[in-house]
Amino acid sequence: MVNEQLVTNIPLPNAEDPDLLDPNSDPEHPKVIVFEEVKAASELIKDGIIYTPCKEEAKRGVIACSAGNHALGLAYHGSLLKIPITIIMPVNSSLMKQERCKKYGGLVLLKGNSVFEVSIKYKFILDFLSFFLIPIVHF
Repeated sequence: MVNEQLVTNIPLPNAEDPDLLDPNSDPEHPKVIVFEEVKAASELIKDGIIYTPCKEEAKRGVIACSAGNHALGLAYHGSLLKIPITIIMPVNSSLMKQERCKKYGGLVLLKGNSVFEVSIKYKFILDFLSFFLIPIVHF
């Protein structure tokens, strides 16, 4: 599980730094994803997917940035799989979604004013902590 004090004390970079921008998540230049292509790709790789996480990764847990539904899904499945989930949400995210994530056992950290801002800043932290960011499909 992530130590909240450790995450809080990491100096954050400027969210406007172009080096931090994920080109696949640029709201100014959105990527169009066609459902049929996603479905076809999932069919092609389904036999190669191992559904059991490595014990070390499962113990370390997952960090995600979300304002709600993505966080709820991760917290729910994390509780089923006994994997610690840390969810970084914007300070103005829904109180109901924050509480539901906590109910499922997720650690909720309120940082930033939007999912986009939180994602840019916390990508830096995730790299620093050697965590993998579970991205959401859209902002």
